[in-house]
Amino acid sequence: MILKADRQAVANVLVEALIENLGTCPSKLAMEQLAKNLVNTYPSFGDPMKGGKGWRMWFNHSIHASAASGFLEERLKNQRKRLAKKKVINSFDDESAQYVVNWDSDNDEDDPEPDEKVLEYLKHNSGEDTKSIMKNTVFQRRTIIRRLSWVENILERKEGSNKSPGLMPRLFDTEGNIVQDFNIRHPNLALIVYERWPKASKLLFQYAVESDINFAKILGVSKPRYDLTDDDILILAYCLLPYILPFYSRKLRTEDDHSDSSDNDPQPKKRKKSIARTKKARNKPLTMKASQLDCSESLILFRPKNTSVASILAESKQPAPHIVGFGTIYDVKIEEFFVIINKTVVPCGPSFMVALDTCLKSTTVLYIPPPIESYNHWMFMQHGIAGKPADNPLPLVQALIGQIMPRI
Repeated sequence: MILKADRQAVANVLVEALIENLGTCPSKLAMEQLAKNLVNTYPSFGDPMKGGKGWRMWFNHSIHASAASGFLEERLKNQRKRLAKKKVINSFDDESAQYVVNWDSDNDEDDPEPDEKVLEYLKHNSGEDTKSIMKNTVFQRRTIIRRLSWVENILERKEGSNKSPGLMPRLFDTEGNIVQDFNIRHPNLALIVYERWPKASKLLFQYAVESDINFAKILGVSKPRYDLTDDDILILAYCLLPYILPFYSRKLRTEDDHSDSSDNDPQPKKRKKSIARTKKARNKPLTMKASQLDCSESLILFRPKNTSVASILAESKQPAPHIVGFGTIYDVKIEEFFVIINKTVVPCGPSFMVALDTCLKSTTVLYIPPPIESYNHWMFMQHGIAGKPADNPLPLVQALIGQIMPRI
């Protein structure tokens, strides 16, 4: 039988040549002829059970099917998506696009089907014994995570349901599993945060100072600027993001924005404003604007070193990942960092860089949307620092990326 690696290599070469000569939308006749010629030239690449039709495993189209299938067709679809995404990136009229890196490994849809026995074992075991199994089942588990939202998986873990294979516990039970999953899926991006943030943080901090942002007063730091170490600036620059970029705001619906509708009325009329509506309804705000505190707490929190982790989890309300540092910010002495994801603790040790790296990578591994309060700031971190492609980065975010990234 043909090995998966060989089949992928052949499909990659053929589709690349196909796109180069015929474009991304070749005719079905050309695809069929390519599949036939491949199997006729190399019979071992065909399906021996199909006899003269063995080439159809590479391309199969029937008037009775809704769409074509086969290895060549699947590879061509993936290449279309990637080329379309690159086209979107290249259409940006800004300097940030040139700092976007290749995240294609996250879009590869050719994942193996999960082994239910292995996933069942992972569901009931944890610790170092499962680390090698976690390493070997990254793409199997990704298939399941794509089918189920990350919230459903975490709820399943808490409720002890048997509806899904229990993917989240093993990611959280052993330190480093989230980062390990990301690094296997994106080996070329494993160190991108470590490479870019130390340089970018110095430029961000300088940008904040030149913009008359008083970091000492805002953050409560007692250290003079010229006494700050490089490690201090790594943390403070991240804390200053809510004061550099504007906050997110959106319109909220009021009761008057909705209209009464009836199942028997195909064209319901808009409800007229009630004269007797309450004062509370009249004064209901139309716009929600996150405060600096909301933005800051959705990114990072600081607590005294003797604070219990349980109390942090009890007060945590947002499901998206954020960093918690145990120590004192006034002298920038943080002894330990954690990443909190939906009331689940991921220890990161004394290094802020490990916490920042874990926080960013968890959003990709778990398919977590960014917090609404700090959407702009996460867009800067993901699109600018981590180089992840974005369909429509906001002009203000693009402008900051254009100020920072060319200088690193």
